[in-house]
Amino acid sequence: MPVRLSWNLDDRPPGRDRSDPEPPVTVRARPRSKVVAFSLAYGIALLAAAWIGYVIGRTTQGQEANLADIETQLAVEQVAWREGDADLYRTTLDPDAPGQWRQQKLDAFRSAAPRAVRISVGSVMRVAPNEASATIVQVDRGVRTVENRAYRLAGSTWYEAPVGPVPPTMVPP
Repeated sequence: MPVRLSWNLDDRPPGRDRSDPEPPVTVRARPRSKVVAFSLAYGIALLAAAWIGYVIGRTTQGQEANLADIETQLAVEQVAWREGDADLYRTTLDPDAPGQWRQQKLDAFRSAAPRAVRISVGSVMRVAPNEASATIVQVDRGVRTVENRAYRLAGSTWYEAPVGPVPPTMVPP
């Protein structure tokens, strides 16, 4: 039984003659514009989420740094109260504050110190690049008092400053 092989070297189906015209090729286009628009929207959403995370992280770091720096000043103030050291207490006050305010603070300190006062920060809100408003909690002889203070940044140090008018909305940086 002989084997007959048929070779088709053309890309036409078997039985078609070379003279037959090629059938028209219909290419179905993908909806590329939808894919591109979706990809673009997704990329923008990712960038927006990354930016928001960055801003929140920077704000949180800034607030933590403010809190730590003001807590350091409060620790110095606490030592001054415990030891009755007016010169040390003076270093916590704004050097550019009005002299009358500084003198009133020092007179009040001298009349009451030394005392075992515990001082801590309740909250801190930055109201300007170099100003902060803080809620300070003091415990003296078992009596807890809450005080609102203003702090001013001079160089790299936060100093207690006279409380001035506070803006109606305090927005962190």
